Amino acid sequence: ISKSYMGPILNFIQRYGKFALLILILISLYRIADIVMGVMANIFYLEKGYKISDIATYSKFFGVFATIFGGFVGGYCSYKFGTMKCLFFGALIAALSNLLFAWLAVSPISINFLIAVITADNISSGFAGAAFVIYLSGLTSIKFTATQYALFSSIMLFLPKLIAGYAGSWVDIMGYPYFFSLTALLGLPVLILIIWISKVAPVKNWMRYNFLNTSISNLYTKPSSKAEVSSQIIYGEKFKILSKKKSWVKIKTSYDNYVGFIKNNNFKKKFKPTKKVYKLKAKIYKKVKKKFLP
Repeated sequence: ISKSYMGPILNFIQRYGKFALLILILISLYRIADIVMGVMANIFYLEKGYKISDIATYSKFFGVFATIFGGFVGGYCSYKFGTMKCLFFGALIAALSNLLFAWLAVSPISINFLIAVITADNISSGFAGAAFVIYLSGLTSIKFTATQYALFSSIMLFLPKLIAGYAGSWVDIMGYPYFFSLTALLGLPVLILIIWISKVAPVKNWMRYNFLNTSISNLYTKPSSKAEVSSQIIYGEKFKILSKKKSWVKIKTSYDNYVGFIKNNNFKKKFKPTKKVYKLKAKIYKKVKKKFLP
């Protein structure tokens, strides 16, 4: 029981130390702006005077495709520009999209306005959601992936759902324009947290490929040169960093998914091959040993 429940928690604390609590706070607040606003969205559409058929068409049907599109863009940008940058941008546009609802609340009824706001909100939500999933995946240990991801997902929804339960009372007190503006302001602490965490405890190379820059390197089962060699990787081969321990890094190769340890000075982030080998194995000779007739 202790391994099943306490193991994943202790593993997370050991890997992130004093920054573990800070990361958990970020997880619990990241989706607060759109979740608190989202519980009042459909009620707002109806009270504003939009038809149920229009709400269903643009929010529940076309909105799904906008969310999927935002998710694809968020995933691609996270790979291309890095997790923390996209995490910040996702939180920013998710908060800013709430201001569009504040604008819609004081604007005359227009289907075009409704379509524009719903589309922007769903794209931003999809982008932020994809970036956040990638961030959570980078936080998990390969040893406790399922348990830690389930824990993070629970923390992610607990506080926003709790606060969202009082959203109706807020609307009664201040009205929709101020309520939507307030939910946008709820996203500001998240932006500050992301900037801080990106400096002290970033997820940098875990979701991006690295390349071996030595001719060949042994892949050890433990972080020791005396440990058993499970495999070898060659120059230019791609791998992902799973964790770091002093002068060793735990990696997972991209081709055959081998997991093991290598020295942390045996790789680099960027690699541009001059030629490519299209066979699984190819022999390298210092001199030509055999000659064949044409």
